[in-house]
Amino acid sequence: MQTKCPFLVPFYVPKTDGQSDEEYSRSRGYRVTNGVVESQDHYLSRMSGLIRTYAAIIQSPLPPGVRNNPHGIAQGWMWITRMLNLEPWPEITATILFDFLEVAGHALMAAYGRQFEKLLYAICHDYFPKIKEVSGSRGGPVLRLKTFLKECIQHKKVSKPDGHLSAEFWGTHHHAGIVGN
Repeated sequence: MQTKCPFLVPFYVPKTDGQSDEEYSRSRGYRVTNGVVESQDHYLSRMSGLIRTYAAIIQSPLPPGVRNNPHGIAQGWMWITRMLNLEPWPEITATILFDFLEVAGHALMAAYGRQFEKLLYAICHDYFPKIKEVSGSRGGPVLRLKTFLKECIQHKKVSKPDGHLSAEFWGTHHHAGIVGN
């Protein structure tokens, strides 16, 4: 998954000497078809989907009898703190940070409580100005992140994400019919 989205590590791929723009774009997760790099909107949308998927995995409750989650909530905390140790990039940093927090923030708040509140405050007051500075007039992702952070800090909570499944999900019976039967 991280080959498709290096931000899952998180890692900003540096451009190397002699590397073409096309090679560099590919190393950052862009799709390149017949020498044409995908649009920024498509790229941000794909990265958003991959980050949301990872955030959903780390915040999901485990089925009964499963004790260890190699990608549990602790990895979510580590991902955010590692992300904050990187200098932000235009648009992508605001996009993936918002997506991650929107999906996994509720579980992180439940697990870490006051420490997570402090982290949100630090993001809002220390890291967000850096994001805003590098993003300039590209306001959509930046505005979404700012609004989200302010609401979380003001209400001292992060809402459950759409489609959230509680631990009780595993106790319910699901029946999926097989096509053709």
